[in-house]
Amino acid sequence: MFNKKIFIIFILLKFISIETLCKEIKISIREIGVEEARSEDEKPYQFYIIDSIDCDKYGNIYVLDSKEPCVKVFDKDGMFIRKLFREGKGPNEIANPYKVAINKFTGNLFVLHEHGYYLKEFDSSGNYVKHYPLPEQIMYYFEFIDKDRILYIFHGRPRGKTYNNFKILNLKTLKIEKEFFQTDREFVINGIMRFVVKDGILWTCPGDEMRLICFDLKTGKKLNSIPIEENYKKYKIRRGPNWVSATLYNFAQPISINEKIFILLTKIEYYKEETSEDFRNPKAHKLSLYYLDNDHLNKIRELPEGNFMYLGTVWENRIILYRHEPFPKIRILELKNMQLKRGKN
Repeated sequence: MFNKKIFIIFILLKFISIETLCKEIKISIREIGVEEARSEDEKPYQFYIIDSIDCDKYGNIYVLDSKEPCVKVFDKDGMFIRKLFREGKGPNEIANPYKVAINKFTGNLFVLHEHGYYLKEFDSSGNYVKHYPLPEQIMYYFEFIDKDRILYIFHGRPRGKTYNNFKILNLKTLKIEKEFFQTDREFVINGIMRFVVKDGILWTCPGDEMRLICFDLKTGKKLNSIPIEENYKKYKIRRGPNWVSATLYNFAQPISINEKIFILLTKIEYYKEETSEDFRNPKAHKLSLYYLDNDHLNKIRELPEGNFMYLGTVWENRIILYRHEPFPKIRILELKNMQLKRGKN
């Protein structure tokens, strides 16, 4: 009986601690974007198609506007600094870009362009450095794991049966050094996948599944799988003569806030599901935040401030989101007073 009482007290303390954590978190909001520029000063704040966002070590925000195409740079307070690049194939030009990324080890700026077949490197001022022809197309998320290597999510191939989710590319040799995490999932589901690398461990949520898994980046060995305690509704695949698309109802993305692992969970509701057009205007797009505590994911709070928005990037204690409709806009959520320590619990 004594041990049972101790166990009950432990559970109550843990529950109280999580509830206290939820109440202490405060979010401040800053937004970047106007529907229509009414002056020259407002023009940098009007976006056409936001495809990618990243931050440098100072918190400056780099926004890839793929229709123009260009990269617009804002300071951490959302004030416009400068616009980089123009459309073309010259040294300081980009064409059909997919993603902008900062090499955290060198500070240089990279743009994945030419439909994902080339990487272009620039210094921190936007001056051309080098052009990298890639051994295969990169369409989805990638990050630098050191100054010369990138880890990326492979998109698979249409009608392919199995493929490895992750690949490591050496930019010096332009050779793929390693690939791991074999799956037979539909390749179009990988478009929303993200990952975090911390202390040699890769954290990711595969496809749209409600679980966080981790790998030893050196060996590619799977280390753990942690469930996200949410109801899972499997995606639907739609196919046309020359296209394939996926309808998602939920997906999770690991992020690092102040060097700690969190999960940003997205749930999507639709008005109706009769035609492909019905899925373009969802009824609701809800975000929730989870914190990894040892081998358990604790739900911290919902993020109503992020409704109908997608994850751009994370910098320190800020989550930077963006949306497409009714006009492109960026929202910065700054999480304050996050006291995650639970003492002996």
